[in-house]
Order: sequence, then C-alpha cells, then structure tokens
Amino acid sequence: MFISLVDLSLENIELVAGSGHLLAHLLSSACCPSLKKLQLRELSLPELNELLIEARALLELSMSSRPYIGPATLKLKTPSLRILDIEDYDYLRTLGISAPRLEELAFLPHIST
Repeated sequence: MFISLVDLSLENIELVAGSGHLLAHLLSSACCPSLKKLQLRELSLPELNELLIEARALLELSMSSRPYIGPATLKLKTPSLRILDIEDYDYLRTLGISAPRLEELAFLPHIST
C-alpha cells in the first residue's frame, strides 16, 4: 500500500500476458488511496482485454498506448476525475467512464515524427 503517493507516471513498461489485474490493483484506491495524477505512457500489455481503474481521489489521467495495448476495454470508476487525455486511442474497443466531475476530455490521434 502506497498511502502518500499522489503522482505516478508509468512509462516504457512491458507487462507479461495475464498481468493486467496486477496493474489495475496498483492503480486502485485500495493500493494508492491518495493518487491524484496518473500518466500511463508507452506500456506494452499483451493480451489485455480489460483495464479497470478504480481510483476515488484521481483528478487527472493521461494515457498513450504506444507501442501496444489491446484491443481493450477501458473502464474508469473515478468520482473525482476532472481531466482525461487519451492519445493513440485506436486500441480502445470500448470506453466506460464513471466520472461525474469530469471537466476536460481529449482524444488525441497519434502523430508520427
């Protein structure tokens, strides 16, 4: 349990197949009850079918899928979430959002350099 963690950035990580539930637990209120800002960048999650993020205190979430996620269902149960930015959204099969305080939602296409 990471009680005082408020800002988390996970970048350039490859998870083994079948470990999506471990990521969901890490990002949950049960594990990180004070998490306010979360960035997920360049994660490789083979065979991920669904990612559930249940984080009561989360205010801001930004995601980028490169190099590989999905196709996946993303479910957010984030009652405090105000900002959601998703880049490279072509991996999403479905998106379920329960975020009654959401103020800003952005879907950004991938731009190759």
